[in-house]
Amino acid sequence: MTMLLKTLCAALTALTLAAMPALALSSAEDPFFIWYTFAELDLDTGEMSDDLKGLDGKEVEVPGFVVPTEFNEEGVVTEFILVPSFGYCIHVPPPPPNQMVYVKMKKPFTVTDIWLPMVVTGKLSLSPVESEFGEVSYLLEGDEVRVYKGEGGSML
Repeated sequence: MTMLLKTLCAALTALTLAAMPALALSSAEDPFFIWYTFAELDLDTGEMSDDLKGLDGKEVEVPGFVVPTEFNEEGVVTEFILVPSFGYCIHVPPPPPNQMVYVKMKKPFTVTDIWLPMVVTGKLSLSPVESEFGEVSYLLEGDEVRVYKGEGGSML
């Protein structure tokens, strides 16, 4: 990726994060707060905050939007990329790698409405994954997927 694209992706991420009304909420009040922590991975140096390092190997809940990567005609999904905002589609250029989570579900699930935000629970790994859309900074072994019902915080 060229330096211009990296700079543009970083600027768009910063603008998106800056525009979120959830900034005044703590992580306990806003389930989307985890995305702020994910953004603490420096894409140029690979350095990450202590808060982010502390999530490695932990069970987490990550809300966001599902972009299926492995699925069948009936909408049964086994792998997908989770992104924090509906506007983050996987077109060119894709979102920055630190704003994507590659999810491998232990059990497949059926997507009933691709437009709805979801919450995925599972074990997080701070290991990058190469996908057909480029590098993804995080891997989640998904245990459960449910529709996000506005449990605290705000939608991105």
